Amino acid sequence: PPGTSSVEAGVFGDALIAHLTQTRRFAVLDRKADVAYRAEMQVLKSADVPVAEAARIGQVIGADYVVLPKLRRLAGTSETVTLPITGQRSTRTTTKATADFIVLDIATRQVKWAGQQSIEVSSDRDEALRGLAAAIGERIVGDIYPLRVVQVVDGKTLVLNQGAETSRIGQTFSVNRLGEMAIDPYTKEPLGRVEIPIGTVVVSRVDPKLSYAEFVAGAVAADETDIVLRTAAPVGAAADPTKTRTDTKARSKW
Repeated sequence: PPGTSSVEAGVFGDALIAHLTQTRRFAVLDRKADVAYRAEMQVLKSADVPVAEAARIGQVIGADYVVLPKLRRLAGTSETVTLPITGQRSTRTTTKATADFIVLDIATRQVKWAGQQSIEVSSDRDEALRGLAAAIGERIVGDIYPLRVVQVVDGKTLVLNQGAETSRIGQTFSVNRLGEMAIDPYTKEPLGRVEIPIGTVVVSRVDPKLSYAEFVAGAVAADETDIVLRTAAPVGAAADPTKTRTDTKARSKW
């Protein structure tokens, strides 16, 4: 959008790449590194390199999907307030950011997912861009590879297959049992397995590769792991209209 610098656009793009990479669900290709790649290939081709290294030259992998994000809005406001007791003055900054995103299937050129994401943070523009990228990354990963349960502890704690930077203590998820595959009656296309809500959990612990969530409503059997988790509003919170999903189409690979 007007007023957005190339540096800020880079912050947004790099943050989205980082989020998708940290999920460990994708081999992310950054085409901005093509110049450095070509320079390194020239070195390898001209130098006396080991056979094993030479055999790797040219082994470039192609992309299955291309993510096309587009910033629509990035605006900040600052307000100076005076504390009534001390008389000290402080500045509060609020930044709003909005972006559209498209996930394109390279093989068919079909738009697989599309949507818009908005956030508002009490921080500067860079932090808003990082937060927006993380929110979009969560939606993309959730559509393609939703959180899965790898173990149930005492029927109360779920062990999830994602951790590190992509999970946060306090996150709320709806727990859904997977049912039969649904088929579109017109196109006969598989739409994904039916999801049956059975409870709500909140993340209580995050490890490098796993996270742990506790039930605040509902429960599952100790041997039941054929379930997926979907992002949900915190328990008792009112719905936020800025978080409404606007995907035109979404499929999962589970």
